[in-house]
Amino acid sequence: MAATVVCPNCASSMASTARFCPSCGTPRTVVRQELERAAAATGIPYDRLLMQARAEDARNPRPLPQTMFATPVSETMGSSSSRRGLSIVAVVLGVCVVLGILGAIGDSLNSNDATPASIVRRPTATRSSSGGTSSNTMRVTYRVEHSTSPSEMSLTYATDQGGTAQEDVRVSRWEKNYTMSRGDFAYISVQNGIDSGTVTCEILLDGRPWKKTTSSGAYVIASCSGSVGRD
Repeated sequence: MAATVVCPNCASSMASTARFCPSCGTPRTVVRQELERAAAATGIPYDRLLMQARAEDARNPRPLPQTMFATPVSETMGSSSSRRGLSIVAVVLGVCVVLGILGAIGDSLNSNDATPASIVRRPTATRSSSGGTSSNTMRVTYRVEHSTSPSEMSLTYATDQGGTAQEDVRVSRWEKNYTMSRGDFAYISVQNGIDSGTVTCEILLDGRPWKKTTSSGAYVIASCSGSVGRD
């Protein structure tokens, strides 16, 4: 049986070679650490690099080398013993993993204002005579909710132009709609801005539930992502 690990964000099981949790999109520890180093070295925001890495992995999934897990590595909320347990081989291979991701991103690392190279914008959505979207496009609805009112939430989401937007809101329910082409990368994350309550993010396609994640506790994060019409 293939080795599995537990996602620290949503507690879902995933293959030990997965780079991101297939349920909520949380990056594996080695991927997160190298993206943080890349953000510090290039000045590009971590969230933007994370978006690009997720998009590249969705289009061209490549498993992490099994040798990275010769020494068991806990994925639970970053315990110090787990960090000490990372072998030199795992760190070196982790660098190679993210260098491969950044290589796929390409010229987008040259400027903070560059359009992410790994998020390729497809043709502009068209409308049918009946007012709906064409067969090549879908209506993408981002929806977030907080169990407490009033509440505070920080949102990060992919736009219909292939970029990233951020908002801080003080409502218990928020929603935004885009028309995207099939294969576009949809992503939204919500962080609880207060020390209690539950946050939920959801993505709907043409009004039908598609992705949904819930997290409870102080300042927790819930995220949803996928390739529109392909997952």
